[in-house]
Amino acid sequence: MTASLLLVALGVAWAAFTGGGDRHADSATAILLVGVAGLVAIWPLVRRPRQAPDPGITIAAVLFPAYVALQLIPLPVSWLTVMSPARAELAGAVSQLTGVDGFAPITISTPTTWVGLSRFAGCTIVFLLVRAIAGAPQRRWSAAMPLVIVGTIVAAAALLAGPGEGGFTAGTFVNRNHFANLNAIIQIGRAHV
Repeated sequence: MTASLLLVALGVAWAAFTGGGDRHADSATAILLVGVAGLVAIWPLVRRPRQAPDPGITIAAVLFPAYVALQLIPLPVSWLTVMSPARAELAGAVSQLTGVDGFAPITISTPTTWVGLSRFAGCTIVFLLVRAIAGAPQRRWSAAMPLVIVGTIVAAAALLAGPGEGGFTAGTFVNRNHFANLNAIIQIGRAHV
């Protein structure tokens, strides 16, 4: 678990220090690190499986990326009229232009949905990893330490940089709201540990 925790910390740090991970390449790198962390964490569980604390939470967490993945699957246009009438109307208009009809995904922008799917999957992996690491009361600080360390470094960088555009401090983030949310998450995590 220590190696996976370190990889998650590197993923969070990468996103924090590259402008909040807003650019696709930066978020893809952070999600790759988180995905590798998930594989590293799963390896000991595959070798000696143990029962999960609550399978309902795991199933609910996995359903979020599954919902995004469902939007990428080409469905019959007749199903789309029930699920998304506006999308079915758009698919009908496109089929009149192209002459191809029958199936269409729910999403209008497949590349954007793939990026969203990778982000949802990365967030789900982080959630499940932190849940596994923080499951025992004696390990709660180990789950919070990566955020505390990254947050401290980002806050120090923000203080050294001073106020940015408009007099607001954004730290290493492009958007000051991301900086504020990182600090809020750290404070909430610190309060519950």
